[in-house]
Amino acid sequence: MHRGYQSLKDRPLCTATAVDVCRTLKGVDMDIRRTQLINDRTGEVIYTPPEGEASLRDMLANWERFLYNQTELDPLIRMAVGHYKFEATLITAH
Repeated sequence: MHRGYQSLKDRPLCTATAVDVCRTLKGVDMDIRRTQLINDRTGEVIYTPPEGEASLRDMLANWERFLYNQTELDPLIRMAVGHYKFEATLITAH
């Protein structure tokens, strides 16, 4: 999380920031998920990305636009809705 916070000195919060934080947390070189995520123990599909990487990137671009265009909202409300939109991008991909 510190790495993500520090990256804000160089660029605004964006998809690249989220990818960088995930890389750091997981300790592996990764990018936007293109394949299903499956629970190794149960075989259950945990996450299915939208059809095509472009669709997911469009959803994440929408998230970024919300963060920077909804400046009339209280910052705490904007943060909460932004978090929801980020999670919903991943969850609605099922």
